[in-house]
Amino acid sequence: MNEQVARRALELMIGKTACMGDRYTQLAAIDFGKAHGCEDMARDVVRVARRSWMAWQASTQREWQAKIARRPGSYVRHHDSRATREKFVRGK
Repeated sequence: MNEQVARRALELMIGKTACMGDRYTQLAAIDFGKAHGCEDMARDVVRVARRSWMAWQASTQREWQAKIARRPGSYVRHHDSRATREKFVRGK
């Protein structure tokens, strides 16, 4: 199978998020790669898709956080803080 065709098929096959349905499609893509001798490429496609999703999610959270910084009283509750939210976004 042509490598570019296989890569594009894998990109279209998988979901990018970590929800259960997308995880099943990612596993199916890896199984597809095993069956066609391109397991490393399949794992790479899944890895790139997950990273792009995580980057989008982090940038969206930071954008939302910037709106909070402008008017903290209207968005932030007494137990919520920007430091806690930034810690959540960075995953530390």
